[in-house]
Amino acid sequence: MSEFCDRTHLTGAQVYSLRAAGLIRPDMPASQVEFARLIKALQNQGATLSQLARADLAGLAGKAFVVFDGSEFRACPDAAAAIAAVVHAKRRCSVVDLSAIRTGPAE
Repeated sequence: MSEFCDRTHLTGAQVYSLRAAGLIRPDMPASQVEFARLIKALQNQGATLSQLARADLAGLAGKAFVVFDGSEFRACPDAAAAIAAVVHAKRRCSVVDLSAIRTGPAE
């Protein structure tokens, strides 16, 4: 678990919470590191574990940005689409750049 925590910059308690919510697999394969980073970034933008558990986060594959308006996640293929989603939203939004998550935080 400590290697997974090091690679995702999550605490052991945070990893346990993600496993308990069914967001990451109990065996924590390396393939889930990027997904765990995405979850952490979305939580930092105000998403709750229950919102994340209900969301179709698999639909984010190949997308560049995620727009979160407090209740809904929208996958956007590029910055222009993300900006358009924010402009047309009826409430305050947060945007997560998935390229930053894919490359991982600076060590």
